Amino acid sequence: MTMKGLVLRLALTATVGSLLCSNPTAAQIPPPANRAERVEITKGPEVELSKSHLTIIRWTTNNPGGSDVHYGVVHYGTDPKELNQTAKNPIRLNQNHPETTFRVHLRSLERFPFDSVLFPYNFTQMHGQYAADAEALIALCEQRGVAMQTIKAITLGPWRTARPATPTTWYEPLTEQRDIDLAVRWVLARPGLFLNTVGDLGILPKVLDAASRGGPKPTDDEM
Repeated sequence: MTMKGLVLRLALTATVGSLLCSNPTAAQIPPPANRAERVEITKGPEVELSKSHLTIIRWTTNNPGGSDVHYGVVHYGTDPKELNQTAKNPIRLNQNHPETTFRVHLRSLERFPFDSVLFPYNFTQMHGQYAADAEALIALCEQRGVAMQTIKAITLGPWRTARPATPTTWYEPLTEQRDIDLAVRWVLARPGLFLNTVGDLGILPKVLDAASRGGPKPTDDEM
């Protein structure tokens, strides 16, 4: 959705796709939920990013059920009292959402004999439900001999301020060699995982250096 001068006060009506977790024990995909009698926004809406040419709005609803494809309708304008413009877009599962990433992979592997999968894997994210979903995918891949490519090994977290021109990553990366050493060793210590390097030319040499030297898996205290 493109707009200029979007005010923060928005009247927003939304129906969004559900985000379901995989079953870490059976590695099965839950069937679509029954349709909800009433779809309600449980968090937000809030402006995540606003520029002259682009605005990203984030919100969360209860599970609407049914198909994974729903529609989001946004009423907006330059006057909070006259939101006379409308944007309607189909909304699918957000494949960048951690839980959904694994659900999509599991569903795909149930249907097609893919040779490999690609997913974020790093110490920062591998906790709680994310870790459980990741382990379900890893177990299925090991069972079927599917190669596992990982990305975002050197993730520090989301950008805490506006993303600068460099580094060229959508997340805030680690930049100190010692920190990168630990992050790379942590990923490569897991048997069966491939580490896809960062594309930023300023950080890439540090990642390659860390991988070439190797070393044992760091402890949680070191991380």
